Amino acid sequence: MTPPAIYTGHEKLVLSIDIGTTTSAVALAHLAPGTVPMVQPVTKFENTTDASVPTEVYYNANGKAVACGANCRNPATQAQAQSEGWHLVQFFKLALHPQTLQYQTSALTLSADPTSSLGKKIFAPSFEGPDLPNGTTIQKVYADFIQYLLGATALWFADVDPDGARLWAKLFPSCEVILATPDGWNEIQQNILRKGLDIAGIVPLTFEERCHFVREAEASINYAMKVPDVKQWMKAGENFTVIDAGGSTVDVGMYTCEMISPKLKIREVKPSDCIQAGGVFVDRACYSLLTARLGSSIFAGPKYLQRMIEVFESRQKRKFTGEEATTVIRFGESADRDAAGGVKMGRITLTKAEVETIFHFCVNEIIASVQGQIQLGSTKSTGFGQSPYLQKCLRDAFPGLILVTAAEEGKKVVADGGLMAFITESVAARAVRSTFGVVGTFPYIPSRPEHAARTPKTDYDGKQFLDGCWSQIVQKGDIMSSTEAYERYCFETVPTNSTSRLANYSVDLWVYNLQGVQPDWAFDRSGRTLPGFQRRCTVTADLSPLKKILTPDPTSACLVVDFRVCLYLAQNTLRAKIKWLENRMEREGPATITFDEPVGVETGSFGRQPAANVLKRG
Repeated sequence: MTPPAIYTGHEKLVLSIDIGTTTSAVALAHLAPGTVPMVQPVTKFENTTDASVPTEVYYNANGKAVACGANCRNPATQAQAQSEGWHLVQFFKLALHPQTLQYQTSALTLSADPTSSLGKKIFAPSFEGPDLPNGTTIQKVYADFIQYLLGATALWFADVDPDGARLWAKLFPSCEVILATPDGWNEIQQNILRKGLDIAGIVPLTFEERCHFVREAEASINYAMKVPDVKQWMKAGENFTVIDAGGSTVDVGMYTCEMISPKLKIREVKPSDCIQAGGVFVDRACYSLLTARLGSSIFAGPKYLQRMIEVFESRQKRKFTGEEATTVIRFGESADRDAAGGVKMGRITLTKAEVETIFHFCVNEIIASVQGQIQLGSTKSTGFGQSPYLQKCLRDAFPGLILVTAAEEGKKVVADGGLMAFITESVAARAVRSTFGVVGTFPYIPSRPEHAARTPKTDYDGKQFLDGCWSQIVQKGDIMSSTEAYERYCFETVPTNSTSRLANYSVDLWVYNLQGVQPDWAFDRSGRTLPGFQRRCTVTADLSPLKKILTPDPTSACLVVDFRVCLYLAQNTLRAKIKWLENRMEREGPATITFDEPVGVETGSFGRQPAANVLKRG
């Protein structure tokens, strides 16, 4: 791929953060005029030699974050945590997963070794999110962890760059932050992360232009462009599928390559799929199998099971190819034995069929998702995507598949790739993630049966109208240029003696989540919201600058002003602004977007559902 062009903007520091379910990473770029942008992954954190750290936070009894990342794995820290009753928060990314990422596992039939005492028992993963300490919100957890990551980044930058300490002190207060998110997340989750940045003191909510988001699949594509033989599989005019198989989610999307040189330009073909089938759920399925295998054995206790899962995750899961007759998990000492539980000399042995059963749910979900995207080629990031067994299953399911993986085993690529995507602006068009619209009013026409069945309201100009009319803006799956704005023509009517109302203009933006024919109404005749509709956010703007173009309304004693609300729906971050004509010249002004807080977000239960209510893949 052609190297990035020389940077011509103002000097700034850009930080790309990938907070994964199990591990996290950071990348940095110091953009200076006249230089070629360079992505630098942070390679040094306390208590580890890895370029990524565990996504974990310890809280003490007072709700204060006292250890983060690799520090949580330090034996001295763990001993203190046990003696003082600290609360370990892990897998907190799961707290933000929407319900649409959950599937009913009880309906799945998983293969098992017919000779095993477990028979045909199902070992499907659980989907519950983390338990947070009392009084600690999910925003606070993200804030604490981001502070830790960027504190480590500041120390690393000062070490690797002779001028790093000075540059950090100069540029960090105005830095821009890129946060990677699964393709299945939307503006609700983004707003929670924004609040985390605000609480952390990194980017205030009032400076939203300094906070950016990147889809994990897009970040993976940009990183994959570093592969030396990229031109053998990435060609202008051809489609390809990206599979970003991470810790908790797997994003599967289909793209068209518009050009490679002088810079990469890709276009999303259809809405990507985001499924909750990442590597952590293989671990959870393994936990279920081992619990069943061990029964009432002393080794069925949490301490031993946790050690078995740690060994399985770091070794057997990453190396299993599907060819091994048995898999041995070495978790204890030679004196650890239990014939009934199958433990010999600190080891427990699983058959090939049992290990395949552990992988079965996640692998089948990924294959089904790829089939739905109609793939022609595939790129894939690290994490669960590095599993040889997953790669084998993909090749078996899709003969002729060109499978491109990250060149460095174990490396988290999304932080680097997210920064590359930000610099190159490689995505020319995206599929809109939701059906957007507004719930507005309609002139009351009593001769229409549906109107006659509803109770009209009267505006201050004396005209009758009905609330709850659905007006679609854009349909889910529509392909829009990433720089294109949907412009909705609007008008505001104000009494002649009350033009101050222009300062508080607002309009709610709604989404419709059901398939099929779009309804005419969002509210029923009693004013209740109909199924499938959800208010996503409110767009507000100060229309006071438009006072000078107010015109009399010939049908009432009011003034009217015409303007346009511009919504950028195909960017990774929802943006808005207003435009109007003044003396035949187009003017524009800012608009602010505020999001509704979802139920349960304070306690981390947002997105959780009882097993009986989760969705089944159909």
